[in-house]
Formats: sequence, structure tokens, C-alpha cells
Amino acid sequence: MDNRRFGIAGIPNCMPVHFEGAGKVKAFLSHSSQDKHFVREVAKGLGNLQIEYDEYTFEYLLNAEAIRRALARSDLFVLFLSQNSVNSSFVKEEIRSTLEARAKGQIKQVLIFAIDNTTYRSLPAWLREINVVQHMSNEKACARKIQATLISLETEDAGRPETYLGREDDEKDLRKALAAAPGIAPVALHIVGHFGIGRKTFLRQTLGKLYPRDYQVFVEVPLQAFEGPEELYRRLYDLHYVSSLEQTTNDFSTFARLPQAEQLEKIADLLTELSQNGEFIIIDDQNGAYTDEGHYHPYLEELIKLVAGSPKPIIGFVQSRMMPFATREKHKSSYHRFLKTLSDESIKELLSFSLKEAQIDFTQEQLDELAEFLDGHPFNVRFATKAIKNFGLASFLADPRDLVEWKLRRAEDFLRLCSLCLSRCSN
Repeated sequence: MDNRRFGIAGIPNCMPVHFEGAGKVKAFLSHSSQDKHFVREVAKGLGNLQIEYDEYTFEYLLNAEAIRRALARSDLFVLFLSQNSVNSSFVKEEIRSTLEARAKGQIKQVLIFAIDNTTYRSLPAWLREINVVQHMSNEKACARKIQATLISLETEDAGRPETYLGREDDEKDLRKALAAAPGIAPVALHIVGHFGIGRKTFLRQTLGKLYPRDYQVFVEVPLQAFEGPEELYRRLYDLHYVSSLEQTTNDFSTFARLPQAEQLEKIADLLTELSQNGEFIIIDDQNGAYTDEGHYHPYLEELIKLVAGSPKPIIGFVQSRMMPFATREKHKSSYHRFLKTLSDESIKELLSFSLKEAQIDFTQEQLDELAEFLDGHPFNVRFATKAIKNFGLASFLADPRDLVEWKLRRAEDFLRLCSLCLSRCSN
């Protein structure tokens, strides 16, 4: 195994790149002013609506009372552990005030990022007991971990965002494949099916259960037809690095001049580092992964070989096209699963739970009638539930044209995409 690439397993979980909106929960960023260069970049990634950060929201005079007021507006306490913060009187006051706020139920969770080699033993006993210090020297990864935790806290307050009906057979098959020893277990997961069937949800739910400490964050990256290593590198680079426009431009230019073998090494290193930071990359394949014959584009085949020693899956693909069986057999580091539409009984169960969660009353006859419109697609269930909540069940059943038109538009968009891809291929 390439230890330079794979390093130490178990480095923290993070979250998707962009998390916009005010939100109801906030994070208090506790740090030494001498670490401002690092924390400022984390704050930029979060935005001022999600955080209590001295440059954004603290009163002009920073004192014990100002700290308490800021903590009272927060749900998450984030400590940037370093030799500087251990010796900071302000940070010590913030930790003392956090203990009080936590006792009152104001602070619900604590995150600690060690941004140098300072040991957790430097912390007060109560912090050592409730938390695992996470060594993190990447500002963007810190921001995504904080965002993931904020979303988790907000979800706990608001209730589960959507009903998920497990796919037992599909989950069992993937679990069996991933249970194999490193080097045999797949590192690239291909989940295939029609739009709206729940491919990304299946990956998030299944990997979230199998790797609860490793993967809580799933970042989607598009890959379009005729795109290659340069486009993939740029998107992964943007997820991982904090750099000036000049530095970014220079890095992209340098990458473009490299031989492809070295380009793929750099991409493999990026994928591995993101994985070690707890982020699973999902490639939204828009006809960019396979050749016309259904083989990997050569650069992707080589890239997967480079990360084949990973002890856990490192990249996923959501696709509408399945690789031919004979070709799949040649790629032992890849796993392929076609998600079928849900059975009539399963779609009724999902619809029933969704309607109950939305506090919509219904009869068994109405449930049976509704299920006929849904074609076994979970996405159609969500659409129908929202429409019923807005217009009423009786009105929806009397005139389901909105759902029918929605399905037609989706089918037309899919056919248009296929036609465009065929046209490009023929040219």
C-alpha cells in the first residue's frame, strides 16, 4: 500500500462544498489571534450567518460578557487547538463559558480541531472526556466538517428531512462486496438507474451506515461528455485547497503541462486526501465516464488502479448506463449495481410514511390509487407528497396532471440528453 497516499485512517468527517442560507444553528469559533490566518479561511467557507466569529459578530470590546452572549446564540462550540490557543487567556475564558453554556443546554455539541501537534492532554478534563481531537490542517475540510455538524444539529431540531425506505437486497450485496479484505474490496462504486430512482440517496445511506465515523459527507462532482483529467482535477482542487487566484491559475497551468501519468497521480492524491478528511466523492456521470463501447475512458481506468489499495471505497459514480458484463469482470476494483424501481408494495409503504410525516390523512383506497401514478420512483413520491400538501389529496386525485406533466418533462429531458450525446458521438 502506498502510505504516502493513504496515510492514517479515521481522520474526520466533513460535508458538501456549498451550504447556503441562514440556518437556525450557529457555530462559535474559538481560537488564538495568532492562528487567525487559518481560522479566517474557515470562516470564509462558512459565511457570517452560520458562525459567531470575532471579526464578524463579536462586540467591539471582547470580554467575558461578550463571550457569554455569543455562546448563547450558538449551538456548536468549535475549538482550534494549538500551542497558541492553549496559552491564550481569551480561549481559556471561552472554554470556561462553554462549560456553563453546555450545562444549561445552550451548547449541544463540541468539535476540536488540532491544527498543529498540540496534544489533547493540554485540554481541561471535561473536554478530553467528551470529544475526540481531530487533526486537521486543511481549512476547507474544517469548514465542511463544521457545516456537516450544523446540518445534523438543525435536522435533529426540525426532524428527519425525508423518509427513506431501505433497499435491503441492494444494501446486502454492497455490504458483502465491501466486507472483503483491502486490495480485494472495491474502491469505485457504480450505482446505476433512472433519474429519480434514489442512486445518490442509496450511496449516502448505505455508506453512512457502514462507515459512520468515516463518511458523513458526500460531495457531488459532475463529469460531462468529452471532459477529462484537467476538468476533474480542477473540481477536486477547488474542494481541497485554499489559495489565491494567482496561485490557483499557476497550479492549473502546471497541471496542464504534466504528462498524463503524473496528472493521474495528483488526482489520486487529491481523492485520497479528501477521503481521509471524511469526504466521499460522488461523480454525477453525464456521459463522461465511459467510451461508446461502455469501457472506462483510459484515464479513469488508470486512476482507479492508483487508488486500488484504499481500505475503504474512495469514489462513487451515479449513472444511467451500465458497463457491459464482460467489461465489468475485468475491473475487480469496481463494483456495479443497477437499482430497480421499487415494487408496488414498497412504493406504497414509502408513500404512506411520507404522507403521515407530512400529516396528510388518507385511506387505503386513496393510497392504492396514488401509487399507480408513481412508477416505482422515490422522487415521484416526494413530488406527489408536496403537491398534495399544497393542494389537498382530493384535488390531486381529481386532477393529477401536475405529476403527469412532471414525469413527461423528466422523460423529455432524458431523451434530449441522450440525443445530444449520440449527436456528439457521431460527430
